[in-house]
Amino acid sequence: ERYCAVHIYKSMDGPNWLNQYQFLSDTDICDWNVVTGEVVDGIICDDFGLVVEVALAFNRLEGTIPSTVYLLKAPLLNFYGNFGIEGTISSHIGYMQDLSSLFLGRTSINGTIPPELFQLPRLLRVHLQRTLLEGSIPTAIGSAAFLREINLANNQLTGTVPSQLWQLS
Repeated sequence: ERYCAVHIYKSMDGPNWLNQYQFLSDTDICDWNVVTGEVVDGIICDDFGLVVEVALAFNRLEGTIPSTVYLLKAPLLNFYGNFGIEGTISSHIGYMQDLSSLFLGRTSINGTIPPELFQLPRLLRVHLQRTLLEGSIPTAIGSAAFLREINLANNQLTGTVPSQLWQLS
């Protein structure tokens, strides 16, 4: 997990982030965060020292999402509001079997939504609004049995909303 976090920092212009969150320090990865009131940003761990959140919203991240991100077992990935993030969402997102919440809204992500995203067994929330995504919403959305929130507003998506969406309980 530390390797993945370091790779995020190095490949997404970490030295120019608004908050460094102690990345690359000798401290435990679970200390690579900042607490502001009740909000914790950065790398958040559970009581067992496992990364459960990568929360780097509005922090001037730039570049493409590195492939190592898809090796994380963190249930929450939040890169929301980092307009400098570009490139596509890789089909390798399907490796993130523990992912429950994905926040990539207000970025410059482009391409299509990979069907593998909706095949994740624990997926609850997806926020991809205000990006440059195009194409249609994958019919695999019907596989997202636990999906409770989805925001795809203000994209360049085309086609109709898949009927599989209305079959979710």
